[in-house]
Amino acid sequence: MIASRKTLAAGVAVMLTVLLGWSAPVQAATSPPTPRETLLNYLYGYANGRTVSGMHHKWEVYGADRTDWPTYWDDQIFAVTGERPGLWGGDFTWYKDPADLVGPAEAAWKAGQLVTLSWHSCRPKVPRTTKCDKSATSGTPNEKLTEAEWTEVLTEGTPLNTSWYQDLDKVADALAQLRDHGVGVLWRPLHEINSAWAWWGGHPQSYRLYEMMRTHFDARGLTNLVWVWNVTDQDPERFPDYPEQFADYLPGDAYVDVLSLDVWNKGYADGNDEPSTVDYTTLVNLAKGRPVALGEVKKVPSPALLARQPRWSWFMLWPDPLENQPEINTPAVLRATYQAPAVFNLGDLNRPVPDPALGADLAQSRPIWAKTSENTWLDARWAVDGNSRTRWSSTYADSQWIYLQLARPTVVRKIRLDWEAAYARKFQVQVSADGTTWRNACPDQAGVPGVQIVQLDDTQPVHYVKIYAWERATNYGYSLWSLNVYA
Repeated sequence: MIASRKTLAAGVAVMLTVLLGWSAPVQAATSPPTPRETLLNYLYGYANGRTVSGMHHKWEVYGADRTDWPTYWDDQIFAVTGERPGLWGGDFTWYKDPADLVGPAEAAWKAGQLVTLSWHSCRPKVPRTTKCDKSATSGTPNEKLTEAEWTEVLTEGTPLNTSWYQDLDKVADALAQLRDHGVGVLWRPLHEINSAWAWWGGHPQSYRLYEMMRTHFDARGLTNLVWVWNVTDQDPERFPDYPEQFADYLPGDAYVDVLSLDVWNKGYADGNDEPSTVDYTTLVNLAKGRPVALGEVKKVPSPALLARQPRWSWFMLWPDPLENQPEINTPAVLRATYQAPAVFNLGDLNRPVPDPALGADLAQSRPIWAKTSENTWLDARWAVDGNSRTRWSSTYADSQWIYLQLARPTVVRKIRLDWEAAYARKFQVQVSADGTTWRNACPDQAGVPGVQIVQLDDTQPVHYVKIYAWERATNYGYSLWSLNVYA
């Protein structure tokens, strides 16, 4: 049974309250994070006035099959800008085996890229044919549902409903393979849901398909998905009030992690290829604090645009304009965006890892507490999860601490801190045998952004290690990519 929007409202309110932060000491979860949790930490960790660059990859390049399609456009971007996109996009389509996308997506994830996937699906049919009709102009499935068929698809146990779930399971099987390989996916199904070009879009009940899919995939145990909802801009002359209609297609808040916009219908006549202020503010307001992103763009956002609209977590450039309209994304335009300080490319996402010469990290995966955390997805465990790309962040106040419990009493010799830009101007390293009585293990320290090694003077075995900070270097709180402890 599909939960209604109203029944989810209370739970969402609690979630959003938590996202505002808290002041009571909180022990972070000690269970290994799921790929979904890790991805959300990336989004809340990187998306702080910065935008991850992205590139979509189609199965064909210039209309022809190529074995190098999974990296072709990344290679072209690198040849022009010297940077590789931080996000890799792919699509299950309707004419390929979904399992064929698993290898390329996993390779991109292992290379350090974030992965976003979509699905140009066929409409449900009984019986299911081997092919579905597609538009001669767009090359995408364009068969529609009648009103009676909409009712049938949404009614549990009917033939069309069963057909829909069978299609879902084929893609879910591929997503489960990615889950089993530890790959997180920014999952953007039923994209451009406000537009009637596809069978699933532009209908008053379109949002229910999204809710059905989310419920079904959750039941399948797909813990590697971050759910991205997507709308497209419209021709402002034909649909002048289209942003006001975005909300009509939005599922209940608990079904959606990220809200995204495709920008296709601007710029063909007047050269304005960027999301409007109304597009941006409408999506941000609907998001209620959740991340927002540019799901598909035909032109990379300019540094000036990102300065005006800093909440975009990522953008994904579609390859067709690079193939057919190279004048839109000239080398100068690409370089300006990919080299902008506000843009995170693959090299920016791959943070330094501890030097193996330091020895075993005694802090990894240990119980950890923080006085505050900025939000649910930036809690203390991310400082000790062994992933140099996740981080803990406190609320915006000077007096803060974060401490962990070692597996056994140990003489601690060194502390490695990897500070984000929000670092501590002044802090202490404190140690304790019981977690109650603390002593300084070295003189007061002056923090620096980036990696900092602190040599300790203490010679007694301790069971707890704390970083206590009392002066911020920025207006933000304190943020650590990693907290490592060595004997």
